[in-house]
Amino acid sequence: MNQLKSSILTVALILMPILSSQAQTLIATADENLLPLYLTDGTTSTNRSAVAALLTLNGLSANTTYNYMTGAQTNASTNPTTGTLPGNAVYVTSSGNINNYTTSKSLTTAGQYGSFTTDANGAYKGWFGLVSTSGGSGTIFAANKTPYLYLQMSNTTVSGTAGLLNLRTTDSFTSLGNPGTAGTATFFYGAATLNGSSVGDKRFFALWDNVGGSGRPLAASWSELDTLAIGTSTDGLLTTSGSFGTYVPTTSTIKRIEFFNADGTSLGFSTSDTGFTGTAGTATSVSSTFNIGSVSLVPEPSSAALLGLGFLTLLGIRGISRKS
Repeated sequence: MNQLKSSILTVALILMPILSSQAQTLIATADENLLPLYLTDGTTSTNRSAVAALLTLNGLSANTTYNYMTGAQTNASTNPTTGTLPGNAVYVTSSGNINNYTTSKSLTTAGQYGSFTTDANGAYKGWFGLVSTSGGSGTIFAANKTPYLYLQMSNTTVSGTAGLLNLRTTDSFTSLGNPGTAGTATFFYGAATLNGSSVGDKRFFALWDNVGGSGRPLAASWSELDTLAIGTSTDGLLTTSGSFGTYVPTTSTIKRIEFFNADGTSLGFSTSDTGFTGTAGTATSVSSTFNIGSVSLVPEPSSAALLGLGFLTLLGIRGISRKS
C-alpha cells in the first residue's frame, strides 16, 4: 500500500507542472523579448517575408523536450490541440541555427516541427520564426489585421507527438497588407559588417524607428544567406552573406539597426539620428524597396566600459525601456 501511495504521489508531482502549463496560455509582455510590431499579407506568395521573435517561455515542465509549430490567429481565445494554425514555420535551434522552413506543419512528422528543451526551472528562451501566408483568403494576415503569434506544442514526455497545449503572445502583430500595393510596405534592405567583416549568415536583426531602440521593433528577421527556399522575390535582393532585409511601414523612418546572438545578446548596432538613407526602387511583385547599402555595426560596449561612460550615457546607449 505504501508503495502504491508513493507511486501515485510521484505521478502527481510529475503532472503538476504539466497541468499548470496547460492553463498557462499567455506569454507575458515582459517575456516578449523582441516581438516585432508588423508583418505583411502573404496571400501573394512572392511577397512573403519571414518574421523572427525572441521569446521566453515559463511555467513548463523542467528539463523536458517540447515539440512545437508556429502559427498565427486573430482570435485571442483560440486554443487548438489538433490541426494547425495559419502561417508557414521556420524552426530555430537553441544554438540559433535556422535549420528548417516548412509549408506543411505537423507534430508527428520530422522536419515539420521544431523542438526545444526547458531548463531546471521549466523555462526556455529562444527565437521563433513565422512566414505569413494567405491565411484563409487573407483573413488572418490581410491589411490591418492583428494576428497573435501562437506556439502549438506537445510535451514529448507526456503526450508524445500529440498536441497538449498552446502558448500565444499577449501582444499582436499588425499586418501592413500586400507589399505589392503602393503605400503599404517597403522592403528595407542592405548589408551589415562588424569589425570590418560581414556580420554573417543567419544572424538575427531588428529595426527601430528610434535611436535608443526603445519599445517593440518595427520588424525583425535574420540575415542571408539562409539556404531556405522560401521563394520570395526579395531573395533576389539579398544575395550576399550578411545582407539583411524585411518589410517596414512605407511611412516609417529607420533609425536603429541591431543584430543579436541566439541568446538575445547584442552583436552590434548602427544608428542614425535622421534615419538611414539610400536608393528607392522596385522589385518584382514589390511596390517599394529601399536599399541603404552597407552599414558598419558598433559592438555593444562591455559592462566595464559602460560603467566608465556614466549613468546618463548608459541610458542613451541601452535604451532603458528595452525589454531584456
